[in-house]
Amino acid sequence: MYFPPQTYFQNRLPLSILRSYFFLFFCLLLTSCSSELPEQNFAKNNLINESKSASSYSLSPELNTIYNETCAQCHMKESTGAPKLGDTKAWKNILSKGIDVTLDRVMNGYGGMPPAGQCFECSPDQLIELIRYMSSEP
Repeated sequence: MYFPPQTYFQNRLPLSILRSYFFLFFCLLLTSCSSELPEQNFAKNNLINESKSASSYSLSPELNTIYNETCAQCHMKESTGAPKLGDTKAWKNILSKGIDVTLDRVMNGYGGMPPAGQCFECSPDQLIELIRYMSSEP
């Protein structure tokens, strides 16, 4: 089918709009190349230093790994609403209900916290140790 030149060019997008779309697509492509958010990089870099200095209570290497992979994802960020590591005031309020109630909330989930803090392989004793670590004074 033949289209006269004036009809064909009238239906095309101007070159400046195409360039804008291409630039926008390219920018989105570049920003989506990273598999981690900037927050995660910051948290990973500071996680080890903060976990060592924030508490006099020490964890075994196994529990330290569990803490870094599960607990710290929420308990190191203000935006999650989770009580932060070493925030004795927040932890005192939580633990005022007793360790049994706190452990039950950890095991079953409470508020925004997922069940077991997503550490499904953790035993209740390990979770209690992690609670004690996070709630201990710096």
